[in-house]
Amino acid sequence: MRLYKYCDAGGLEIIRACAIKVSSPLELNDPFDCNPIFDVQTPSSRSVLEQKILEGSVLGKALVAGKVPEGMSTDMSNELLKGLWQKVTETHVGNPIVVNSAFAQSRANLAIPCLSAEKSHHLMWSHYAKGHQGLVIEFETDLMSFAKDGTSVTDTLFKVEYSEKKPLFKFDKFTLDGFQVKGMPWAYEREWRAIYLNHQFDTRVAGGREMRLRKFKPSCIKAVYLGCCMPGSHQVEAKRLLSRDYYEGVELFQMKLNNDSFPLRAVEIPFSK
Repeated sequence: MRLYKYCDAGGLEIIRACAIKVSSPLELNDPFDCNPIFDVQTPSSRSVLEQKILEGSVLGKALVAGKVPEGMSTDMSNELLKGLWQKVTETHVGNPIVVNSAFAQSRANLAIPCLSAEKSHHLMWSHYAKGHQGLVIEFETDLMSFAKDGTSVTDTLFKVEYSEKKPLFKFDKFTLDGFQVKGMPWAYEREWRAIYLNHQFDTRVAGGREMRLRKFKPSCIKAVYLGCCMPGSHQVEAKRLLSRDYYEGVELFQMKLNNDSFPLRAVEIPFSK
C-alpha cells in the first residue's frame, strides 16, 4: 500500500537518515487527538485506574510501602489509613485532571508515525509542508516493519476513523480506540498510523528542533514530491540525497499550480544518479 508523509524541511533529514519521523501523542496538533473519554464506571477499568492513582500518590505510595505518610500521626491504624485512602480515591476518580494524569502514564511512552492516503491535498501541503516549501515522501508500507518486536504496540498500520463522538478508553486493557478515532473535521487527512514505544528511536536535530526517527529500508521510498514553493537550495539537496545508490528507482516530482483550477499537479523531474 502506498502512503504519504507530509514534511517541512525536516523531510530532508528523513531521506538522509532512512528513518521516518514519529511524534508523541502530546505533540500532535489536535488537542482532542489521543484524548478520549475515560471509563471510570466499569469495575475492571476503574480498578486499574485506582491502582495508577495509588502508584502516583504520596499517600498511596506510603500505603503500599506500609508506612504512615509524613505529617500524619503515627498512631493512625491501618484501617483508618485505608478508609482515608478510599475517600481520596473516590475524589480522585471523579477529578478529570487526576484521571487525565493517570492516562498520561499510558501514552507518555508512545510514539506515532502519521501517514496519509492523499499526496496532493492543498490544505495538507499548507499545514504540514510549511506552506508548500517542504516535501511529501511516498512510502511502500508493505516493505516497512511493524512487527511486535518490543518496539511496537501495533503489528501493522491502521486506518484512522473519524467520528462526531469521542472514543472511550478502558484502563484495564490497551485498545486502539483511544488512539484511532479523530474528530470529523480531520477526515480530509485520510490518515493512517502505527504506535511504537517511545524509547526505541534515534533523535536528531533538523531545522533547529529535535526529531525522533524510526529506521526503515531505503527501498520503502518510492517517490518524493517537492513543494511548489520549496527553496532552490533544498531542491538541490533533495536531488543529491536521492542520487545515492540505495535510492535507485526513486522518482522525483515537483508540485505545480494549475492556471485555471486549484488542484496541484505533479511534474516529474529527471535527475542523474
